[in-house]
Amino acid sequence: MSKSEAASQRVDAAVLTKLRQEFRNVSGELALWDLVRVCRDPDFVITNPESKMHLINVGLVEKFDEGRAVVPESVRSTVTSTVVGEGLSLQIRTHVTR
Repeated sequence: MSKSEAASQRVDAAVLTKLRQEFRNVSGELALWDLVRVCRDPDFVITNPESKMHLINVGLVEKFDEGRAVVPESVRSTVTSTVVGEGLSLQIRTHVTR
């Protein structure tokens, strides 16, 4: 395994840990749902100001540019590869797959 692959796996693990924490955090549930929507559809606009602040505060979104979430690629790829389901039935897979 190359150094860049190892570094990528460490980033994926850190993002996955943060996602698991947010799933357990009641105040983060709506924000997490919004994050999943944005990662799946970059044109989705988060309208809830609490979700926006929460996602920035926990480091899963860098900023909002003209209303659109700027999501780090490491977060986007981890979310799209590990979160399954829709709406209230979102779940995190145990293993990261690419």
